[in-house]
This record gives sequence, C-alpha cells and structure tokens, in this order.
Amino acid sequence: MRQTRVKRHRRSFFRKLSSRTTASQLALISSALILSQITTAGAFAASPATISGYSLSQNGTRLTLTGQGFGSTPATVMIGGQSLPVVSWSNSTITASLSSTTNPGPISVVTASGSTSNSVTFLGVSRGYYSLSSNGTVTPTGNVPFYGDLSTIHAPTSSPAIQLIPTPNYRGYWILTQDGHIYAFGNATPFPSLPAGRAQAISMAVTPSGQGAFVLTASGTVHALGQASNYGNASGHDVASIAATADGQGYWIVNRSGQVSAFGDAKNFGQLTASNTPSANTATSATPYANGTLLQQQGTTPVWLVENGTLHHIPDAAMFLALGYQWNQIHTVTSLGQLSVGRPLVTPYPSGTLLRAQGHHSIYFVMQGVLHHIASWPVFV
Repeated sequence: MRQTRVKRHRRSFFRKLSSRTTASQLALISSALILSQITTAGAFAASPATISGYSLSQNGTRLTLTGQGFGSTPATVMIGGQSLPVVSWSNSTITASLSSTTNPGPISVVTASGSTSNSVTFLGVSRGYYSLSSNGTVTPTGNVPFYGDLSTIHAPTSSPAIQLIPTPNYRGYWILTQDGHIYAFGNATPFPSLPAGRAQAISMAVTPSGQGAFVLTASGTVHALGQASNYGNASGHDVASIAATADGQGYWIVNRSGQVSAFGDAKNFGQLTASNTPSANTATSATPYANGTLLQQQGTTPVWLVENGTLHHIPDAAMFLALGYQWNQIHTVTSLGQLSVGRPLVTPYPSGTLLRAQGHHSIYFVMQGVLHHIASWPVFV
C-alpha cells in the first residue's frame, strides 16, 4: 500500500512538473512570437517618402530632389504625370534629366516599395533671355519670367541702365545704372547703391550665393557689397568688365585692350588676342573715318561707331536699330588702326540732342545717355 501511494505521489508530482514546464514553454514561445511581430513590424515601418525641395542645374537639363525616405532602389520621378529618366538615386537625393518639353507641374516620387511621396510644384525651366534698354525697360524673350523694370517701380531714369544681372537661380535680377544705382527684382538681394558723385559704374558681378556683389567703376575701383569682399582694384586701366570666380572669393577684370587682371583666388589664363579687340598696333587705314561711320573688323562680331577718331561699341541690335541705322551702312574693314577704343554706347549723343530716325516721325530727346520720346508737338514746345 505504501509503495502504491509513493508511486501515486510521484505520478502526481511529475504531472504537475510537466504541466508547469509546458505552460512556461508556451509563455516563452508566445513572448517570442510577440517580439518577432514587433520586430518585423518595425522593419517595415520606414519613414514615408518626403520631398523637401528641388534645384536645377545651371543649364536647366537636370533636376535634383532633396528629402528623405526615397529608398536605395531607383524607381520613378514624375512631373505632371510624365516620368523623368533617373540619373542617380539615394535615400535622400534624386537626380533626374529634364527634356526641353518638360512643363511646369507637380513633382512626385514613387518608391520601389510602391509608396508615393508628397508633391511640390515645379515652376518650369526658363528658356530665353532679357533685353535691357538704356531707359531701364526689360524685354523678356522666350518663357523667362518678367520681374519688373525701372518703369514698373517708377525709378528715375536720369542715368542710363547699363547691365542686367540674373540671380544664381534665375528667379530675379538686378539692374545697374551708370551712376551706380542697383535695383533688385524678383528674389534678388537688395544691395546699397554706390555713393553719389563717385566714378561711373561700368560692370557688376555677383557671388554664387547671390548675397554679395562686385561693382566695377571707370577708375578701376571695385566696390564690394553685401557679403562680398574686396580683393584689389585695377586702377589706371581702361576697364571694361568684371566676373566673379565660382566660389566668390575672387574676380577677373578685363580692360578694353583685352588685358585680364586676376584678384583673390582667380587664376590668370592669359589675355585676349589682338584680333578680337581693335588696337592701335593694327595696320593703319589710308583714310580717316568720318564721324558717324559704322565699322566692323573683318572676322569679328562687334559693330563700332566712329566719333572723333574714337570707336564706340554698339552693344546690341536693339540700340543699333533704335538709332536709325541700317545693316547695309556697316563698313567691313581689315583693320581698325589709329582709332582708340572709347566707352560702349548707351546713346552716342550729348544731353540736349534731338534725334529722329530716317524714315520715322518720332522725335527723341537725349538726357544723360537716355532717349526720351516726345509724345506730341505741344509737349515738345
């Protein structure tokens, strides 16, 4: 009897032990399953694809998207439902090619996992150019946007406008006038104008960030504005233009003889050849040219107006035609000897001159290089 009882107790003990072991194992398995489900769910809970912005290459042929959650596998970039060829792809940056027919529209990304990002508005690629007249009027050609000009802000036009400089992202521009005033349009950073009475402005260049500018005056002095720094002047030279280096830590100045001076981190790569710029060293002409003669040196593009033995460059076709000239009036010569190079024309006539183009009835009054149209006879009188 005792043995039987002992056996029963042992059986009961083993039953309880087995029951406890099984429950513990089930609990462990259940915990492992829950943990596995949590871990697996966490692996697939990646951040959604989000576009934070975009930028364009300088030539407008590539679009770069920045953001997060794009994944590492290339998938699809669309603008207005049109897929773009992908150049490179990472989790935070995508670069795609733009065609000449790509129009403005919403940009979106579809990842390899099939998720779709938010959309941002693509403003389109500006293809065209601006023409600046001496009175500060801006004429866009192509699909470049118009941000305004001196007439839209009612700025005084007592000094001629001499240069239009686009912003680095082409969403605005600056207009520089000969007396050193700088007008900002679009997203252009406002810069102070040069002090009144200083030497006349010749050219302007901006830093890559658009937050600094270099203004070159006729004396060769460089005025650094905004976040730009002065790296030297070209005093004593007959300066013509200035250009900033890629990082904005230097600049080049070229004079009218084709000589280039480098400042800051700019490197000097040589000088312009004599064939591109008229020089006193070229062969002399047998007969001096009369005032008002239009000349073009053979093999070159510039057209020059002769005044008192000095060559004045006519910068564009709009001014050429506005002055009443015809293309068949240009004399092509092999050399431009014994003629010095003067300043480019804004208007080649002194203040107070009355002008009327041949074959036209409109009369213009010249004031500090700017043509002012006389609308009617009573106004003229």
